[in-house]
Amino acid sequence: LLAKALQLDPQSGEAMVLRGAVLVDDAAESERIMREGLVLAPSHSRGYEMLAGLLGQDPERVDEAMTLLDQAIALDPLVPRNHQMKGILLWQSGGDLMAAAKGPVLVLTSTFPARPGDGTPGFVLSLAEELARTRPVTVVAPRTAGSVTRERIGSVDVVRFRYFPRRWEGLA
Repeated sequence: LLAKALQLDPQSGEAMVLRGAVLVDDAAESERIMREGLVLAPSHSRGYEMLAGLLGQDPERVDEAMTLLDQAIALDPLVPRNHQMKGILLWQSGGDLMAAAKGPVLVLTSTFPARPGDGTPGFVLSLAEELARTRPVTVVAPRTAGSVTRERIGSVDVVRFRYFPRRWEGLA
């Protein structure tokens, strides 16, 4: 199919990037073909991610792979795969994941204490407190009996939503 796509449109950067990623056994040739495809399709976010995946296999080229992932994220910031790959590369290279993460964090959970010591496991609160040491954190959790709609626990903002009539809100 790739050969047919390139035969029909030899200037298809997306097809060229994919050809470089899947059909070439030589890493240098694969990189060359993928870069050529990205010249033809400079807004192909997935292409930057695929090239980063190739380069990230070489410990000496992790920084270059990270730059490519930053380009992919800039083009399409809502693709989780790009952020996941960036985290994996950071972890594999011994980088500081917390220092590299930017911006606020939104934690969505189905389990969160209404108050300290209420018997609800506090692992999500512990995680949120750790994250809040370096960035703003908001936790969105279901409302429970005795909880307020909005509160601040330490440096963590907590927003609780209603999901049933008040008398049945203990189901979560």
